[in-house]
This record gives sequence, C-alpha cells and structure tokens, in this order.
Amino acid sequence: MNKGEEFLSLSIRIIFSILAGGFGMSLAYGVVVYIFPDYNATVMFWVFQFRGLLLNIVILTIIYSFIQFNKARKFELEAERLRSENLGAQLSYLKEQLNPHFFFNSLNILKSMIELKNPQAPELVMKLSEFYRFTLQHQKEDYVLLEKELEIMQLYAYMLNARFEEGLQIKNSIPEMACKVLIPPFTLQILLENCIKHNTITQNEPVIFELYIENEFLVVRNNVIKKRQTIISTQTGLYNIKKRYMLLTNKTIDVIASSDHFTIKLPLIYENTNH
Repeated sequence: MNKGEEFLSLSIRIIFSILAGGFGMSLAYGVVVYIFPDYNATVMFWVFQFRGLLLNIVILTIIYSFIQFNKARKFELEAERLRSENLGAQLSYLKEQLNPHFFFNSLNILKSMIELKNPQAPELVMKLSEFYRFTLQHQKEDYVLLEKELEIMQLYAYMLNARFEEGLQIKNSIPEMACKVLIPPFTLQILLENCIKHNTITQNEPVIFELYIENEFLVVRNNVIKKRQTIISTQTGLYNIKKRYMLLTNKTIDVIASSDHFTIKLPLIYENTNH
C-alpha cells in the first residue's frame, strides 16, 4: 500500500469513527430528552461530541504513527541485512581474486631459481609452504595484526630476494608499538608485487621498498626506476586494496605518484574503533 492509499484509508476510518460517535451520541441525546423532557441537554451533547471527536483523532493518530514506525524499522533492518550480505559477498570475491595471483607468481619465482640451479631453492619451497599456510589460515579474515602481515611480507620478500638478491631492498621503520594496529590481509604483498612489476630491478640501481608510520597512516613508498618496456597495468591489485579499505573502514587510501617515488598511504585501523 502506497502513502496515498494509506492516507485515504486513515481518512475513511476517521470519518467512519466520527459518524459512529455522532450516531451514538445522537441516540443517547434522544433517550435523555425523551426521558427528561424538561432537561436542557443540548450543551452537554455538543461537549461530548467534541470530546469524542478529539479523542478519536488522537487515538487514530497514535495508531497510525505506531504502524508507520514499525514499517520504517522493518525497512531499516532489511536494508541493513542487504548491506551486510553485499559487504560479505564483495569481501569474499576480493579475497578469492588474491590467492591464485600470488600462487602463480610464486611458482614463476621458483621455476627461475630451479633453472638457475640456485642452492636456495629448497629453502624457498619451505618459505613458500609457510606463506600459503598463512594464506589458508587467514583467507576468511577481514583483518590481521600488522606485525603478522609484516612477518608474512618478509616470507614473500625472501622469495623475491632469492631472485633479485640486492636489487630489492626493504626498509621497515615501523615502531614495535605500531605493529598492533590492524590491516586487511595480503595488502603489503600486493604493494610489494606492484613495486616489482613496474620497476627495473638491478643490483647496481636497487629498488628500495620503505615502510613507516606518518601521522595516522601507514606509508609504503618505493623509488621509481621505470622499465624500458611499457607495462600495461590493469591496477587490479591497487583496486582491491582501495575497495577493501572502503568496504571495511569507509576510508580511502592516498596514492601519490611522482617521477622519483610512488607512495601509498594506508589509514591506520585500530581494534578500538573509538580511538
């Protein structure tokens, strides 16, 4: 029923109530006059008519307001349920996008090491196993502690260093007390992978991947050494990070690109949301 129909229904009820009350009072008035012909009941009749009309209007207004409140509450709860289901579906979709991407990239690194007969290949297999154990444990979580994310990023960096050696340097300046903040899992791995993808990595001119805290942001920055061959970027990884931060925190990340550095600022997420 739309608002117009509801208003018409309420109007009909009020009119019917007034007519019913008027008929009842008229009947009572007729009985009083018949029994007591000398009693002037006209003033009393109109007083009761007015009082009855006012009482009917008040009661019907309260009933109508209560009905509308219940409808609004049900609509609000339904909308919240749909938002929650949509949020969960989008987060699950984003997480499912990440795992195959890391898996195939890691296999490529291992393949390169085996081809070069790198003696660190067995150790890489162990690190890779530990990395994917974390992936399986935390793939359903929306947040992990930053210290855990840093630990897993170091596993991933180990695999990269096995290939690039001193060409990739990671500088972690995050204080220990800041490691208790939260972060969506796999965020740092995605940013590190983007850094590798878009820069030329050599031991003579290393790429430096920096992490530090600035105000209320976790800052991830790397120097830019562009590849000669143009890389067509789908920006899937960065889009995933932006989307997850928006869905989980309703906050945006800052992306600052210059000719010398590429910087990402991630809002700090505290376990106590009232921080």
